[in-house]
Amino acid sequence: MPLEGLVSLLKSHSVFRRQVQGIDAGESPPRVSVRQGAAPAYVAALWGLRQSPTLVITPRAEDARRLHDHLLTYLGEEGPVFLLPEPEVLPFERLAVDANTSN
Repeated sequence: MPLEGLVSLLKSHSVFRRQVQGIDAGESPPRVSVRQGAAPAYVAALWGLRQSPTLVITPRAEDARRLHDHLLTYLGEEGPVFLLPEPEVLPFERLAVDANTSN
């Protein structure tokens, strides 16, 4: 069951709406400090309000997988959430890169 109600509450919060309006006005993105557990809800609400592609970069692959799973919980299994696979080859290794991860 998606947690759409929680995302709706966040989208209606005045501080959140001001941040999004600033982004839409072309201001530099605000620095936002969100507790680790609330980050998926924040990203889901941001996407829900703007309905535009949103790229989230994480420091570790397991963080990306966890965020992906949480976003699916907030947006539903049919939500437009994609997990880009990590490259299996280090940048300076002389090995062939998988075609699926290099495109």
